Amino acid sequence: MKRSLLFYSFLLIVSLSSCNIYIDEPLYNLSGHYRVDEYSHHYDEYFRYSIYIDQPHINGPDDVIFIENFYNADIVVEAYLNGSRINIPYQEIGPFDIQGSGYISDGNIHLDATIWEHVGYSTIRDDIEIDAY
Repeated sequence: MKRSLLFYSFLLIVSLSSCNIYIDEPLYNLSGHYRVDEYSHHYDEYFRYSIYIDQPHINGPDDVIFIENFYNADIVVEAYLNGSRINIPYQEIGPFDIQGSGYISDGNIHLDATIWEHVGYSTIRDDIEIDAY
């Protein structure tokens, strides 16, 4: 009796430990227009403007999104979506070098990015915080 109880207990532990738990993150369709509240650390000022996000493939292999009018500079930034996380890899666009990351929460987009703006022979570094809704 004790052996069978021990055997079934062991069997239960082995079967429970072999279970894999998969957490499916929701797919976000971010395409559309957003209002932006941006805080610039360099200028110590808030700016309001709008952006457009183009998401060619909602669940494609790249999960790439394009943010149009980023930094209110009429530039298009390429970003990558991984679940609710957004990654803006380093990229050079015109006079700007851009890099950042963020996340999606309650349908809003929150981004932190660093912008290096090349003006003449100098470079202005601006750390920004963006809330898009």
